[in-house]
Amino acid sequence: MNRVRGFTLMEVMIALTILSMMMVAIVSSLRTFANTQVSLERTTARVDEMRMVSGFLRRSVEATISSGGGNRALSFDAVEGRETYFLGMASEFTWVAPVAAGAGFGGVYFMHLGLEGDALTVRWQPYRSGVTPVGWGDMQARALLQDVQEYRVSYLPVHGGEWMDDWSDSSSTPVSVRMQIKAGEKYWPELLIRLN
Repeated sequence: MNRVRGFTLMEVMIALTILSMMMVAIVSSLRTFANTQVSLERTTARVDEMRMVSGFLRRSVEATISSGGGNRALSFDAVEGRETYFLGMASEFTWVAPVAAGAGFGGVYFMHLGLEGDALTVRWQPYRSGVTPVGWGDMQARALLQDVQEYRVSYLPVHGGEWMDDWSDSSSTPVSVRMQIKAGEKYWPELLIRLN
């Protein structure tokens, strides 16, 4: 007569322990994968946002319109007898640039970039020769970037010179503009824009 032999209690306990350890390892790796996916999506969104905002600023500031008269710029405001298209302070500035867009929007505009609350905001109004821009608070606005902790603008007056934060010292059109942004508690790479 053959005896049917089953698992001993010790064998069942060992099998359950091994199975439990395997399940813990699988759940842990799935959680790590999910966290990595969320982190990757957050980083990708941040890089896309940086690329979009930086691209817009680079294109519009590089396209600043100059009058072609040496180092002088298109006149829309006279400051102490000189012509300039850059007005501003270390946290905001104004320039004139063409904007290409569709359906009833496009042309040359006064552009104003500044920090409003915790948002980096651009405002615009159509450019008309010899007319200064009216109060920016009444103009159309678009928040380019939210959750901004720092925003600074400086300019390079001449090639080989030093970066200046005090715009009142500017006696001619800058050759480059530098923007430093801290958003979402992280510093962006400095945005250096050479003026054409």
